[in-house]
Formats: sequence, C-alpha cells, structure tokens
Amino acid sequence: MKETVKKTEFREIDWLKLFCLLGVIVAHMSLIYIQPGENPYWKLYSPEHSAFFRGLSFVFVTFLIPGFVFASGFLFAFKQETAQRKPVSEIRNRAKRLLKPYYLWSILYLWPTYLLFDFPAHNRQGEAWTDLLRVVTGTFTDHLWFLWMLFWVSLAFILLRKIITQLPWWLGVALFAVIGYLSVTSADFQKWQWFCFAESPYFLLFFYVGMLFYRIRLSVEKLLLGEYRLSLFIGTFLLTLAAQYAGFLLPANTFLSYAISLVTVFFFYYIFLWIDRENKKLFSSSALRFLTKESFYIYLLHMPLLQLFLKLTECGAGIPPVVTVLLGTLFVTGSCICLILLGRWINAVIRKFNARKAG
Repeated sequence: MKETVKKTEFREIDWLKLFCLLGVIVAHMSLIYIQPGENPYWKLYSPEHSAFFRGLSFVFVTFLIPGFVFASGFLFAFKQETAQRKPVSEIRNRAKRLLKPYYLWSILYLWPTYLLFDFPAHNRQGEAWTDLLRVVTGTFTDHLWFLWMLFWVSLAFILLRKIITQLPWWLGVALFAVIGYLSVTSADFQKWQWFCFAESPYFLLFFYVGMLFYRIRLSVEKLLLGEYRLSLFIGTFLLTLAAQYAGFLLPANTFLSYAISLVTVFFFYYIFLWIDRENKKLFSSSALRFLTKESFYIYLLHMPLLQLFLKLTECGAGIPPVVTVLLGTLFVTGSCICLILLGRWINAVIRKFNARKAG
C-alpha cells in the first residue's frame, strides 16, 4: 500500500530518477569526446572531435547523479515519515538494496565481461584475480561505484537522523556543503579508495536538499504551479542557463559546482512536476512505466554494453559524433531492454517448472 502511495503522489520524482539514469547512457557516450586527462575515471576516447558533445558531457556531470541523489533523499524522507523503521532494520534494508546488487552484478557480470573483452576501466589492472580482489574491496567498480556512494550517504542520514532533523535548514545546507568541500580538497582523504568512501561525502548535500524538498513539497508545489508559474519557470530556465554558462567561464571550485548542480536539478524537478500536474496521462504509457520500473537494472547493465559498442565501432572512428552517440544510446538501451525481457521470461519458465513440480 505504501509503495502505491509513493508512485501515485511523487511521480515527478520517479520521472526525475528515470531521466537521470537514462541520461547517464548519453553522458557516457558523450565522454569519448573529452580530452585525455579531463576526467580521471574515463579511459576511452574517440579519434573524432566534437566540441558539442564534449561540452554536453560536462553539463550532464553537473546534474545527473546529483539529481538521482536528490530524488533518493526525497523518497528517504517520505519513508522515514511513514515506515518508522529502527536504524538496524533500515541499514539492513539499504545493504540488501544496494550492496547485494553491487556484489552480485560486479562479480557475475562486470568482472567477467571486462576480463573477456579486456575493456579499460579506472583501477582495473587487467589481471583476473587482482581485478576480482579490487571488485570485492570496491576499488574497481566502474559505474557500480554509485551503489556504494548511495549506501554511505544513506547510512550517514540513518545514523545521524535525530541530529540532522533538528538542524535549521540553512545550517544543514552550509554544513554539508563544507563537508563536501573538505572531502574533495583533502588529498589524504582522497587516497581512501576502498568501497568508494572518498567519493561519497560530496553527495551528502544533494541527499539533504532532497529531504528538505519533501518536507516543504506542498508549499513548493503551490508556489511553482501557482498564478506566476510561467514567469517562475522562465526565470528558473534562464538561471539554469546562466549557471551552466558560468561553469564554463569560471575556474572550477566545489561551491560553484554545488550551485550549478542544485539550480539545474531544481529546473528539471520543476519540469517534471509541471508536466505531471498539467497532464497526468502524458507519462502513463506502458513503455514509460516499463522503463520507470526497470531503470535501475538498465543502469546496472549499461556500461559493459556501451564498452562493447565502442570496441566494435573503434570509439566512433570515421563516424559523425551525433550518429555515434545516437546509435550507441539506442544499442545500449535496446540491449538492456532485451536482456531484461529475457530475464523475465526465464523467471516465468522457472516458476512454471517449480509449480508443476510442486503439483
């Protein structure tokens, strides 16, 4: 019953999560057009040049993962209010939802496919047992780092819930912004690469802001969809453009990155909120419901498939960048959907077999 309420009441959050997770595929395709060294975690580069997709990859980085973490914080606050679980039960549930998939997918899917096709990746050594050990210790994770990060972030809010909920909102925002800044700028802290712990504190702020938005959601919705909604939307759009433009002009720093990310996430939250309230049938197609339900598995599946596409096409050598990104996105998304449908069919066959055996 609680799951139904969540999906009915917070569809804008569901669509924001879907948009962010599927957008990661386009973002990863666009990253092949950056310059070597611009992203220390990325290892594949196209011989072709595209200033557009290079810039687009930087824009995507500012809001896709922050947007998903924001949505996670929003739903976390909802569950805190309705479920009233004990901390031990919450931690166990988070480990089951995040760490169990990490180990299952990294050991049974990520590690063998990268070993078989020799895909390059951050912290991958190319030796089978060394890479397996790095998978277990969370140092060779590739796109699955996201699961560890979300576990650490949610763990912090579970353990410190009573303290955090009593903070004035402005103090909480300032506190987590400073924690993120210190974690990014501390060379000693960044050396801690096990279990993606060093990457996690930066995202605490987005989780906290998501929780804040849940608490004031009715007032926010009333304001954003009220009499001046068109003016507010145009203003938010222009502010987002200005923030993104500032990201290209000004020297990079953590607080500027936070400002750009939060403004952009808010803009897309506004879009999905307005669309859903104005036309509830627009997002009601079975295809979109399928993608919303399976978006998490699409994310888990996508990176080795994207690597395979880039290996087959030699990172888009001799192909116009727009064609490479479009075909790669379609190939990865279509392959993920086929594998998910295959998994559903296999599960249905197994259930029928077990039912007949029991009968």
